[in-house]
Amino acid sequence: MKKRFLKKILILCAFIISLGALIYSGFYFSSLFIDSDPIDQDPIDSYKLLREEVMSKSQKLVEQHYVNEALEVLNNHPELSNDEYDKLIQEIKDIQHNYVVYQGRIEHIFFHSLIVDAEKAFGESSSDPNGYDLWMITVDEFKQILIQLKDRGYILVSLSDVYEKVNNIWIEKALYLPSGKKPLLVSVDNIGYTPSRIKDGFASKLILNEEGNLISEITLSDQSIIQSDEGDVFPILESFLQDYPGFSYQDARAMLGVTGNMGILGYDPFNPNEKKEAIEVVNRMKELGWEFVNHSYTHASGSYFSEVSTMESIQEDFETFHTVMNPIIGKTNVFIAPFGIRLKEPMFSYIQDLGYDVYATVDRRSQPVIEGESLILPRVNIDGFVMRNDTKYINEHFFTVNEVFDERRIP
Repeated sequence: MKKRFLKKILILCAFIISLGALIYSGFYFSSLFIDSDPIDQDPIDSYKLLREEVMSKSQKLVEQHYVNEALEVLNNHPELSNDEYDKLIQEIKDIQHNYVVYQGRIEHIFFHSLIVDAEKAFGESSSDPNGYDLWMITVDEFKQILIQLKDRGYILVSLSDVYEKVNNIWIEKALYLPSGKKPLLVSVDNIGYTPSRIKDGFASKLILNEEGNLISEITLSDQSIIQSDEGDVFPILESFLQDYPGFSYQDARAMLGVTGNMGILGYDPFNPNEKKEAIEVVNRMKELGWEFVNHSYTHASGSYFSEVSTMESIQEDFETFHTVMNPIIGKTNVFIAPFGIRLKEPMFSYIQDLGYDVYATVDRRSQPVIEGESLILPRVNIDGFVMRNDTKYINEHFFTVNEVFDERRIP
């Protein structure tokens, strides 16, 4: 009885094993005839991540007008070649062919610190409402101006993109820009936040946030402090370039005309701790492409900067600036003259001998002029005075005044 039962068990086990083998073989052979996804059958692309990284880097370079550099990055990795990669190379070559030598006017505009709170600046409690109306613009006006400058084909450039010194003589460089685009030099004067301006609706300090971005501190009437990325030219322009990187040619920003007696970006140069903070902000701004230049220590008229300037006062001003400000901003060869005054001899030769071979004035019609070893830079002031009194010229060259004019200005 037991033998019969054992025999049945063995037969059943053999049957199960045979059935399992048959099912397995059926699955195996049927899989040979099933259409598989071609992508799954492709060998692993070991270059995929690197290719994506290199292509992304080159595309960002192109956005900032580093076209030659973008091609170099791509050509340095022939092992990444495939249809997509080669197509991008050809696209960038086509873009490269659209860059032509710019021939035309070299425009240079300048601003002062921006009015954050127009009601305060132009209100009854303001310490200088008429002065602010004449020489300043509001945050809202500046933002609208940037849009119109971009739409008119302007691209920010640095002075070194346009001029260079060869054998001690300034020459104009061949500047390649996309066809139809125009270079624009920009400077910002009197970068300091005095107690009266802070009270009247201007920012109080420029700082770096945890990410290293430029942020304005604004002190409110109750002395509380807020942070804003719309407190002055610098954070606003940085935000604008995040959205429109093509508005800057190879990381160009603007020149900052520092006035010594107004401090530096809201910091006291005579306070060791604040001086250290100021240097950190300045160095970060330089990394971004901002350039710091001399706009005098005193920014005073009379014997300093006027038709009756004296050598004694000019020497005092420059010596003080070099002692107090140069340790913070570094050495510069650019001097932005207060009030746009052109110093007479022997003062002009004196500052040339100090190494200032770029001299910026105020002039809405002239163009840069090379005089001996110096480059004279006329600049167009963008402010309430010009928008009201030279409207036609501004409309023709830069932006439409009535589309940016802040209605909160003094009537």
